[in-house]
Amino acid sequence: QGLLWMLQHQGDPRRPWKAIKIDALTTSHHVGWADVDGDGKKELINAPLIGPQALAPRYEDRVPLVYYRIPKDWTSEWKRETIDDQLTGVLHRLRPVHWDGGKREQILTAGFDGIVLHQASGTGDKLRWENKLLARGHEEAPPRAGASDVRLGHLNKRRFLAAVEPWHGNEVVVYTEDAAGRWQRRVIFSELVEGHEVALGDFNGNGRDDIVAGDRGKGASVHVFYAQDDRGEKWDHHVIDRGGMAASGCATADLNADGRVDIVCIGAATSNLKWYENVAPARR
Repeated sequence: QGLLWMLQHQGDPRRPWKAIKIDALTTSHHVGWADVDGDGKKELINAPLIGPQALAPRYEDRVPLVYYRIPKDWTSEWKRETIDDQLTGVLHRLRPVHWDGGKREQILTAGFDGIVLHQASGTGDKLRWENKLLARGHEEAPPRAGASDVRLGHLNKRRFLAAVEPWHGNEVVVYTEDAAGRWQRRVIFSELVEGHEVALGDFNGNGRDDIVAGDRGKGASVHVFYAQDDRGEKWDHHVIDRGGMAASGCATADLNADGRVDIVCIGAATSNLKWYENVAPARR
């Protein structure tokens, strides 16, 4: 059962926290926060993994992407509202993004359907969603279909998408936009054993986001791809912590405020959490 909970401390975060039940779906796999209506308040986004009738290996069913406005009283009802009810198969990841600037945030999802952009217009009860397929991802029969994760990055002024494909797949993929607004697919690496997520960060301070991809499979490692141009055509591949990190997820941030972006990964089969400190010369 896909139970969704909010945990709230009672004044002292070192003491036991109060658990507030928000909802129960067939599954609740990935959640995030996004200000979808631009009012300065975040909404809670919930991406179930599969629909109620889905069965392995093809998981043939519709899977809903939903959201909740935060009630004034957290212990009261959280109303479930639909973003998209036409997604199919596995819905693996959601990523809040600022797609076109402005106060509103949009949502990218990755799953069997590929990479989908979800954009809201209007406010309150008149909020409406437009759901646009950007790319189909890896085109093969499920479960080797679509995308496992997606991130929005920038090569100086040019935006791009980085993805792991297909679901739990072997490919690291970069998408760049052509003059007609179509997303062109480029596989930059195809030797992951079990890819799961991607993260982005400008590790060398050149204005280009670099890519981190974890591998949960045999020979677990963290792969870093350094952007070599603003077109997204050339990438320099390095492996860090070979065999030491079966990364289910990675995040990037300047953890020690030294002007360099670091990497943090959490390992599944390796059962560990590591900080990879960036010791390259800082560019401020």
